[in-house]
Amino acid sequence: MLKYTVVRLGLFAVCFGIVWAVWLRGLDSDFGSLIRSYPDQMFWGLVIAAVSSMAVSFFALRQMREDISTGINERVNRRLSAKGADTDSANPASAPRRRSAADDDADAEDAEADSQP
Repeated sequence: MLKYTVVRLGLFAVCFGIVWAVWLRGLDSDFGSLIRSYPDQMFWGLVIAAVSSMAVSFFALRQMREDISTGINERVNRRLSAKGADTDSANPASAPRRRSAADDDADAEDAEADSQP
């Protein structure tokens, strides 16, 4: 997942570099004075770079996202199956189910509804 994050940040940096080279570079040659002189232009440049990097990463990094998702799904399934095996060995199937407060409340409501004519 760290690799995906680094790739996304790199993609944003490339998009910002392109936006800066094409649009913001014409405003001023010094990056520091660009921020001081044109903060609204810099903001919109960052927004354009962020949106364009999101759009590119949606298509370009699809396989990487699917691989990460598959890995997470496999880990969760392994943990659940291990937890289920531990629970089955600790609590046999003949053990009664624990009642919750909601079950007690539902039983009380049913009894009250049955008692009324």
